[in-house]
Amino acid sequence: MALKIFTLPRKKRSYLSSFTGHLPSKAVLESAAFKALPHRDTVSAIATLGTPLPPTVQRQFAIQNNVGEEMYAAMIGQKGVDAALADIESRTNDLLANL
Repeated sequence: MALKIFTLPRKKRSYLSSFTGHLPSKAVLESAAFKALPHRDTVSAIATLGTPLPPTVQRQFAIQNNVGEEMYAAMIGQKGVDAALADIESRTNDLLANL
């Protein structure tokens, strides 16, 4: 079933992905079906502000992964926000220094 989603048209995939926390495409944001869902006004505002990193950013996935790990550690109380931010900076600098 999970692989079946990749055979769906792009707009349908974007709509279904929006249920998992992914930001939907502009076409989905403007659809009546999406707007009828709860809390979608908040998601729509975020989606219009967000922009993806350009594909030329080296180590993009690794950086995003590190940010997510450190944010999670702060959210569950494993470390303070300032420590998480410092660790994000340090880990990112290490990655970029070793390109």
